[in-house]
Amino acid sequence: MNGELLNRLIEADGAFVRVFNYLASPDDLDRVLAEFAAFGFGIDVQGEGDRIEAAIRAPALRLCPDQIEWRLETRTIGRRIAVWDRVTSTNDVAFRASSSNANDGFVALAEEQTAGRGRRGGVWSAERGSSILMSVLLFPKPPLDDPFWLTALAAVAVARGVDDAIGEPGVARIKWPNDIRVNERKIAGILVERRDATVLGIGLNVNQSAESWPADLVDKATSLRAISGRFGDRSRIVRALIATLDDYYHRVSEQGLELLAREWFDRCEFRDRNVRVIARNGEVIARAIGLESESRSLLVEDEGREMRIPVHAIEKLTNF
Repeated sequence: MNGELLNRLIEADGAFVRVFNYLASPDDLDRVLAEFAAFGFGIDVQGEGDRIEAAIRAPALRLCPDQIEWRLETRTIGRRIAVWDRVTSTNDVAFRASSSNANDGFVALAEEQTAGRGRRGGVWSAERGSSILMSVLLFPKPPLDDPFWLTALAAVAVARGVDDAIGEPGVARIKWPNDIRVNERKIAGILVERRDATVLGIGLNVNQSAESWPADLVDKATSLRAISGRFGDRSRIVRALIATLDDYYHRVSEQGLELLAREWFDRCEFRDRNVRVIARNGEVIARAIGLESESRSLLVEDEGREMRIPVHAIEKLTNF
């Protein structure tokens, strides 16, 4: 695919671009436009001869690897990207690449999953082509070899991506421990699994309509399209998400957990609210006031008394 022309058309955001400036030969025009159409891009063409212009009127219906990878200058995440049509789970695909450390940062994407997994044996299901179904293979070093902190990192990155896609800073919030919600409706989920390597799985609702949810999810789920009213460019969102994940992954790896803990807590739905915490050694009802990176604990306060609850001891946390 002609990545240079495609990128220029995307940057033009619907404006017409003189296409012959980006072709090696005039004979390439029909082939290039056919490749764009094959991925489902909506293309308008006008003019004649060497003055032919094109514009993208709609994003691709399918995930487009060339759009995602074009000059994607990441250090680890996204060095290799592959898109499948149909898989059991993108986490399964990522794990199959774990035999070699050279695959560190490999990103697996799919249009459809037949056995997508959620936390604690739950199921992640989505209409074909409606969502971002993505997994990243990693060989993380401390402190991000801890699934809790890797989940927290992904939650912050996804929340940022949701904010950017909607155009409203701070609208995406984190529900303990791995859901991203907007207006108390789930828009994304995260699943970290460990075997010989670690796989970070992300599911993000993009183009489901408000009417597409089954009855049991109508009041619980949402999508970027349902919120903004716009059909989302999944490839553009994936590209931005990969870049954010990679940047944050290296910043936290090099600088430590303090930055992550602060931003994660700022995003939490329960920040400065009373919560019920069920931990291994009992139950606490108190006000959540912070997440400490050094002790790796949730900091709560009850009648002026501060308590630290190790995050790995928390079995359930709900607003109270």
